[in-house]
Amino acid sequence: RWLAAAGAAADDRLALHRLRTGVEAPWAAEVARIRAAGEAVTREQLAVTGGDLREAGIPPGPQMGRLLDALLEAVLDDPSRNTREALLQLAREAR
Repeated sequence: RWLAAAGAAADDRLALHRLRTGVEAPWAAEVARIRAAGEAVTREQLAVTGGDLREAGIPPGPQMGRLLDALLEAVLDDPSRNTREALLQLAREAR
């Protein structure tokens, strides 16, 4: 969740911690593991897109944005859910 919230500033925050303390951040290894595994931490890394959701009958707009946020939360909780099939099923259940 930290990596998702930090976004593009994650590397800067890791470097800042290292500069301030002289040691790697305690969470640096976990960040490296998440990145190496290719786990989704942004909407863009989800296995579905807004186009996929439109095809599934979800209209574009704020509701779709909230749904994409909810799907990202689900994937942050359980990275194995980041498959097209699983996310489309979650989207259908959320409608």
